[in-house]
Amino acid sequence: MRLFFHLFLLPLVLSLSSAKEIAITNFIRDTCKKTLHNDLCLTTFQSDPNSHKADPKGLVAIVLRIAHAKASMTHDRITGLMVGENNQYMDQCFNDCSEQYLDAIDQIEDSLAALESNGYSDVNTWVTAAMGDAQACEEEFDVVGYRSPLTTNNVEFTKLCSISLAILKLVTGSG
Repeated sequence: MRLFFHLFLLPLVLSLSSAKEIAITNFIRDTCKKTLHNDLCLTTFQSDPNSHKADPKGLVAIVLRIAHAKASMTHDRITGLMVGENNQYMDQCFNDCSEQYLDAIDQIEDSLAALESNGYSDVNTWVTAAMGDAQACEEEFDVVGYRSPLTTNNVEFTKLCSISLAILKLVTGSG
């Protein structure tokens, strides 16, 4: 009987669990194809060990947590750039960006809370506002004619927010 299990049932069980993993991977791949940033979407979910078992709402939560971490890191970077800045225009840009990213962090936190309570309209509102904060930070430098040292951070944060909104549409059935 034991030999029967090892020779016949064990390979069957392993192939079934393997098929489930493929389906989950395909689910994430198919979900990411519905976003504007497929590659970043895939990379984001590959970096989170819980993504393989998440439903669309769980995927939104994962992206929002990663966006929150990105916003926090960007704020920390801004704080570091502010130290020793002697140009009053750049200093003002960094001060404004610091405030905008503090707002964005709060908005992503509010989005996570709204997602938890199925307040999808609120999630959309807060994430959209957070994207606006990153864009406003980027535009601060354009106004004074300087090149933003935060472009990469702003773009990646905005893309993460965009991914969360695209997947949110799948959750609400509007996408």
